[in-house]
Amino acid sequence: MHADSGTQFLSCPICARQLPPRRKVWSYFCHQCDYWGSTLQPVTQRLEEDEFLVNAKDQDNPIGYLDDIRQANFRTVINELRRHITPDGRSLLEVGCGPGLFLMQANAAGFSSLGIEPFEKMARHGIKDGLNIRMGLFPNCLETSEHFDVVVFNDVFEHLPDAPSVLRTCCQYLKPGGLLAINIPNSHGLFFRVAEFAARIGVAGPWDRMWQKHFFSPHVHYVSPASLDKLCAAAGFERVSAPVRMATVTMKGMWQRIRAPGNVSLFMAAMLYAGAVVLSATVPAFQSDCFLGLYRKPLQPAP
Repeated sequence: MHADSGTQFLSCPICARQLPPRRKVWSYFCHQCDYWGSTLQPVTQRLEEDEFLVNAKDQDNPIGYLDDIRQANFRTVINELRRHITPDGRSLLEVGCGPGLFLMQANAAGFSSLGIEPFEKMARHGIKDGLNIRMGLFPNCLETSEHFDVVVFNDVFEHLPDAPSVLRTCCQYLKPGGLLAINIPNSHGLFFRVAEFAARIGVAGPWDRMWQKHFFSPHVHYVSPASLDKLCAAAGFERVSAPVRMATVTMKGMWQRIRAPGNVSLFMAAMLYAGAVVLSATVPAFQSDCFLGLYRKPLQPAP
């Protein structure tokens, strides 16, 4: 990022083009790559002072209201992994595992799973349940000699700065032929498109909420299946299947999701909830708001 005549620019991580702000001073878009980025501050710089974490300090799992829909999606991820994994591929790493809901399902499906989680409260919750979780950031808490058959990101990749570096690091820790699974929000999904239109006409609330601007870990990327393919291809990965549609909308827990940042007024929360009710009925007719991208590290290095 640099300044030119008072305007900040963000470099597209795919084509390196300098992107001017779009919709907000902190959000950017690359037409060429279909990539959205932001300069919102990530968790690694805000972990100790964030309002959401302070309010959630007595909760082992402050995002527990997402558990139902996440568990349904985790079953989809595991089923896809089992379709494409090599017969002896069992070692799995989940980056940003939270309290370990996915790890539990993966272990039950026959994987030998390790999770990494920077939020100590969540990590200790999973460790208490007997899960193999290390507290810290990826890849700092891994040994260079460790390698995995699968690396998984569940609603985490969009929060990590320097996506190209993260993907190259994944390639280093994957065995040849290993799988990379990225479960991620879709910039072509209905909710994102509605929020972007609202921001275009001056209604900022939905756009801020889509990017989780006031959360302890806001989004720094929004990708489509095409832009995720480009990011992964640049790091040496090959796509192994079409994008898989993931579930995103359930009214159970929706009110908690909307109110989670702590600074959403009751009126705005009610408006967003009403909008979610209306949009949830039309979601199946559009691209899913989240998708699973599945990629493989080649058996042989590229020439």
